[in-house]
Amino acid sequence: CSGCIDFLATNFDPDALGSDGSCEYPVYGCLDETALNYNPEATNSNGNCDYPPEVGIWFGNIDAENGTMEIYSSSDKDLDNISFSISGASINSASGGSAESSGLSVSVNESTFTASGDLDDGVGLLTILSISDATSPFCLSNGIASAPGYDSVNITHGGCSVLVGLDGGVVESETGGVEIPEGALSESENIAVGDVT
Repeated sequence: CSGCIDFLATNFDPDALGSDGSCEYPVYGCLDETALNYNPEATNSNGNCDYPPEVGIWFGNIDAENGTMEIYSSSDKDLDNISFSISGASINSASGGSAESSGLSVSVNESTFTASGDLDDGVGLLTILSISDATSPFCLSNGIASAPGYDSVNITHGGCSVLVGLDGGVVESETGGVEIPEGALSESENIAVGDVT
């Protein structure tokens, strides 16, 4: 009897005495249809699916009295450009964070921050914005990033942030609100509200 006599084949026949040329072998590749390198011919995963870079941008500490706003970012791939806009304050300048330590070329205008250059993947402080005309709430929008070798990047913005002082206040979002009574906080705090987009 003849059949596939190669034990590495998916249709190996241990009873076959001779080869009939019918051996079939697994095709390794990415099995996830949402991946950039999905292989519809693959029968087995090679564990090497590739996805568009994921980038997150969110607020850290906001000190309206001293005019500073921390911006944090995360990325699972190296970037060569990142940009975003804020509302609720005017941007005067930017310094510190990975934008400065990586030697990125940084530019700001009244509401937009842009950094270009080689930014390694990871999580941390991107920059500290010097701000003026701060009127809470503060929101992030219009995030754009690019990564070498990729046509697109997925951006997630943190929610808006509201400043609440020692005299208390109301933190409102589209789904409701919370009143923070006077004396509940030992110092002014920025509180995230709204959806992550």
